[in-house]
Amino acid sequence: MTEQLVQFGEAQLNFQEIKKNAGLDNAELDFIMAKSSKKFFDLGESDKYNECLKIVTKTFRDLNKDANSPAVINEVRALSSCLVDEINSRFYGSSVNEVDLAFQKGVRGDYGDYFGLNTVTFNKWLKCYENDEKRINAIKKTLNMKKVEAAFKPKELTTEDYIECINKDWVELQGAHDITTFKLFYDWMYH
Repeated sequence: MTEQLVQFGEAQLNFQEIKKNAGLDNAELDFIMAKSSKKFFDLGESDKYNECLKIVTKTFRDLNKDANSPAVINEVRALSSCLVDEINSRFYGSSVNEVDLAFQKGVRGDYGDYFGLNTVTFNKWLKCYENDEKRINAIKKTLNMKKVEAAFKPKELTTEDYIECINKDWVELQGAHDITTFKLFYDWMYH
């Protein structure tokens, strides 16, 4: 497991902290780690192609196919171009590692039977990845953790907060109402 830091809200957490705080299992953590990598929409066209070429070449090796013959090299290049087109048209918000993880799971048979590498298979694997229950649970748990942390994070008080407090107390006093001791006001008075 990596100790890579991820920007999470305003804090930087490593994946182990996210796993513990969000209650993720190892499979769910894999999805969060994949999601945190660079997005395809941030890459130039040649970088997109190179990343897809790596993924398709790795997939060929994972399927025990010879990736060194000239015919296979041409096929890998053509499939890489098809994958770039598929990502650009339907899966533009995907990260590089998400596509790689979808292909890993597809090769293992997690996303149905394998009938050869082609655009239909790419589309099927990426759709199954997006709808993977573990992925959806991981995202929900992570978002819930983010909401809880944001709710309990102490607010840094600004001068405007202090002024608003004083104004509210002043309005209450002018209306002959009792004011309750307001901590912000007294903190401001003694700074």
